[in-house]
Amino acid sequence: MQHIRDLDKLDRSELSKKSDVELAKWQAGFDTDEAQWRIAEHEWQRRLTAEQISATMRSARWQAWFGIAAAIIGVLLTLVVQSLTR
Repeated sequence: MQHIRDLDKLDRSELSKKSDVELAKWQAGFDTDEAQWRIAEHEWQRRLTAEQISATMRSARWQAWFGIAAAIIGVLLTLVVQSLTR
């Protein structure tokens, strides 16, 4: 019953401020069929999704810069070949 009463006081933004260790300790205090445990699972999924998005964005930026560099090199090589064939 105490866990049900504590659920009314739960602030999800406080969970997002907890470190991974703090969140794991907090989650360990509940059974897997309790709402708090499920909310902690959602927080873990949110963190995982945020990390995946960050990794995807870093990769996309690198690929974009690589594409720009390749285009510039292609233009320069085209100009060199054109000047050599004249």
